[in-house]
Amino acid sequence: MKGTPLVERRGKGVLGVGMFERALKIFSRGRSSAARIPMMALEECELIAMGPSDIHHLGSFAKSTIKKGEFIRFMRGDVIDFKDVLRRIKKGKITPDDPLQIDKDLFIDLDPPSLAINHSCNPNAGIRARNELIAICDIHAGEEVTFDYSTTVSCHVKPDAWTMQCRCNSENCRTSICNVRSVPKDLLVEYLKMNVLQSYIIDELSEYLKN
Repeated sequence: MKGTPLVERRGKGVLGVGMFERALKIFSRGRSSAARIPMMALEECELIAMGPSDIHHLGSFAKSTIKKGEFIRFMRGDVIDFKDVLRRIKKGKITPDDPLQIDKDLFIDLDPPSLAINHSCNPNAGIRARNELIAICDIHAGEEVTFDYSTTVSCHVKPDAWTMQCRCNSENCRTSICNVRSVPKDLLVEYLKMNVLQSYIIDELSEYLKN
């Protein structure tokens, strides 16, 4: 990475811009769609509120007890393709750590409440389908809601193209956040059993998890 321009999101993640652009070749294979997908227009009770976080600056916290398996919220925002991700980064509208990948070439430019949800290597929530945040254990009022960022990053995104420093301080902290294959296999199997892997990630890992 020496000599490569870096983009940082509040000290959390580091990405070589040149590497990020080269990664576009990975996502541009096959069909690319910038079309908006329906984001479930159902009214939902906001179970979380933003506040200061010990993990990193701003986090999202449970307003009351959230039971295991309970739906928390949809991770919302503009649905864009990878080219639009690059355009928004270059314009300074987002940083490389901000978008949530939901398919091979689709991302969500997250709204503030979704963006404030921090990573943990020992999370209490996870994302299923494309953008549904679900509790994987009971979350008590005032507890920060977290999910494992790596579970949403395609295995085609190489560590030399994108990585993020982990500050979750959990006992099983992996120290850095990389793609989904950086998650221990036994933990991935547990995430699968708990139904907190996105559909496109399950497709990517289908052969890997069989062995």
